[in-house]
Amino acid sequence: MNTLSPDQTALSWWVEVFISAPQQTYQFGPFKSREEAKISRSAHVAALDHKKMRDIVALIKQH
Repeated sequence: MNTLSPDQTALSWWVEVFISAPQQTYQFGPFKSREEAKISRSAHVAALDHKKMRDIVALIKQH
């Protein structure tokens, strides 16, 4: 029998952003939907690009 509530068993969407210089990983979330995470990803990438960060890789993951 599963004793966890639906909120505890549901997977959330996350944005992981990697940059090479300086080498950093950022995680943003959780988001309720993939679409919400995609919107957030665009904003975070734009902010890092504005700060002249390079080699930005942004992934959307569900965990």
